[in-house]
Amino acid sequence: MKVLKLNLLENAKSSLRHAVLHLSKNRESTVDDYKYAISDVVHAVELLFKEKLKRIHPAFMWQKVERYPDKGENTVSLKEAIQRLARIANVKFTKKHLDNVKSIKEIRNKIEHYEFEIDEKLAKTYIGRILSFIFWFSQEQLSLDWEDDFKNDESWYSLVSMYQFFEEHVAVVEERMFKEQRHVTDCPECGAYTFDFDLERCEMCGERNEVGECEDCGSLEFEYKIVEVDKQVDEHDFITQRLCESCAAPPYDND
Repeated sequence: MKVLKLNLLENAKSSLRHAVLHLSKNRESTVDDYKYAISDVVHAVELLFKEKLKRIHPAFMWQKVERYPDKGENTVSLKEAIQRLARIANVKFTKKHLDNVKSIKEIRNKIEHYEFEIDEKLAKTYIGRILSFIFWFSQEQLSLDWEDDFKNDESWYSLVSMYQFFEEHVAVVEERMFKEQRHVTDCPECGAYTFDFDLERCEMCGERNEVGECEDCGSLEFEYKIVEVDKQVDEHDFITQRLCESCAAPPYDND
């Protein structure tokens, strides 16, 4: 008999992909799309929290640790998981993190147990914030680069085109790149200060551009901004240099 199984991380990632799928269809999203997206992102958060607790000790996933490993017993709720992560794992949740998780959990509960009604713009805001939180938590707390995984297909570009996600997550990416002391500039595609010169890629939108080095000052610049300038070295000879726009200005300007 074939056994179907997903571990905690596979289960969380499956829900995350399902949420993104509902937000990236080539049509206007329906109330069903938002319903499933909200349920899926909350489910992903719950499982990621449990994975973090499991890495400390599997018993911490159970409401009553002494009942571990009885699978008939309840595991921790979202609220309990947050409390344990803060106390035991020293996870630093910001007030904004906690408010966003609480808000979307309340919406999810209405979906599961009562009537569901929400302003579409507000739904996009909550979903965008929690999606950003998921990518932050998976990387910061679990060392998972799910951003890279999603950039391997079109799903990431669907997320970036969602204003509410972009607005929330760009600050996360910029802060991470600053901490890692990356060589960064503004992305010519999305405008975020998240283009990594060394990787030749924007870590926010995934835009790729070749990078060249100025032969005068040594600074890095996009290839399309590098200017070839003929510089006279003596009475008869010239050399062609590849310069950044600043170094290509007078006195090297042939005009």
